Amino acid sequence: MSLVFGGAFHAGVEAFYRARREGREAELAELLKAFNLHWARETVEKKLPVKYTAKIEDEDGARDLAGNMLAAFMAAAPEGEVVAVEEKFAVDLAPDLPPVVGTIDLVEIRADADGVRRLHLVDHKTAARRPTWEDVDKDQLLLYLEAVRRMPRIVALGLPLALSFAATTKTKLPTVVTVPVEPSTRETARVVEKIRLCHRAMTAGLCYPAPGRGCGTCGYARQCAVWPNLPAAQAA
Repeated sequence: MSLVFGGAFHAGVEAFYRARREGREAELAELLKAFNLHWARETVEKKLPVKYTAKIEDEDGARDLAGNMLAAFMAAAPEGEVVAVEEKFAVDLAPDLPPVVGTIDLVEIRADADGVRRLHLVDHKTAARRPTWEDVDKDQLLLYLEAVRRMPRIVALGLPLALSFAATTKTKLPTVVTVPVEPSTRETARVVEKIRLCHRAMTAGLCYPAPGRGCGTCGYARQCAVWPNLPAAQAA
């Protein structure tokens, strides 16, 4: 359920920021409509399976949780000037690598507590519990940073950059936790090297199962189940 729920929640967050970019404040009903449309597209049109849990027993329970989480998100959203929502990018990290493509959830100008106006790159998440700095994977935001450094219209703003994850918890009383990420040259180099190694493995045809929480909705689950698909003599 996590994959479908997270995508639908993300659709609600997107609706909020698109409305703000238009100069208006969205109502909770608008965010819930976006959630429901995404949920229907994934579960009815695409027929993605949904495995409910003891805490969320059915679709109504998922919608109730989404309503509480989106309300918490709206209450916690700081004031800011939305520069971009769902900003797609393709960035060349090195001459020997293909472009890395992705989408930045939110690019927003905000005045922080120290009075400095910064350009915030934000990735929104849902979390089962209150996350800490150790829980986040900084690589995603480091790629966002490399992407915006190559976008002339954003560079032209001349503002310092700030990176953060904004996680809304799936707890009984949802809360929004912001986890800032401080980039470094060494960490960016590590990301590039990891991508380089993955690219070499893919080019060489090195594939192997990597089980995780997304197995239930993975499009390659069937292929993974029969891997390595060796003849009986070799398998023995």
